[in-house]
Amino acid sequence: MLKVLDEVAGVEENCPESEHFCEVVRDIRKFSHKANQTLDALVKAESNWFTNTFLSMVR
Repeated sequence: MLKVLDEVAGVEENCPESEHFCEVVRDIRKFSHKANQTLDALVKAESNWFTNTFLSMVR
């Protein structure tokens, strides 16, 4: 989805409708990238939590 948004963000703004379209795509793209970063951080944190819990149980 992020790749498609990156490609669609390259559309030229030729008329008012295309300007609005590009603005909406940029906003969605920005939100999607932030959500992706947040999910990546959550997955890493969850992974570290699980590993630490597992190691403390083994000890």
